[in-house]
Amino acid sequence: MPPVMAASPVSALRIAGGTGITPMLQIIDAILKNPDDSTQVSLLYANVSPDDILLKKKLDVLAASNPNLKVFYTVDKPTKDWLGGKGYISKEMVVKGLPSPSDDTLVLHSFIDFLAYSNPGRKFAYEETYLVCGPPGMMKHISGDKAKDWSQGELTGILKELGYTEDMVYKF
Repeated sequence: MPPVMAASPVSALRIAGGTGITPMLQIIDAILKNPDDSTQVSLLYANVSPDDILLKKKLDVLAASNPNLKVFYTVDKPTKDWLGGKGYISKEMVVKGLPSPSDDTLVLHSFIDFLAYSNPGRKFAYEETYLVCGPPGMMKHISGDKAKDWSQGELTGILKELGYTEDMVYKF
């Protein structure tokens, strides 16, 4: 299915931890490779230490060469010379990186269509969808765990506290 382009610039936040960067990078690459896509992407990427940041060089190059991509790193165990965020992803970090819920906060409709097709019976908001992927502790803190049957499960954590709803959040 070809991407359905929004009429105006849109915003999207990706929250990843550790190896959870994998699906996020694929989505970011697809957005950045399309010259007609003006989506503003923010990536909040958490790791244990600076040495654990997978694909950091690639992400830095992408961010330096694409004004529509902003990458924010945070680590639990920073080195003395670390200049990024420190500690677990906090509500303040999420608020800083999240586009506010509004009519111009969108994800490519083709990705939402993919999610809807992959998750029969679940409604997704075209206006706002936030993607979260990471280790269990981070998922619980940000959005809550997936259910034991691998369905999305209840929305809890920082995103619920900030007023986001289950149809706005997709947990990988």
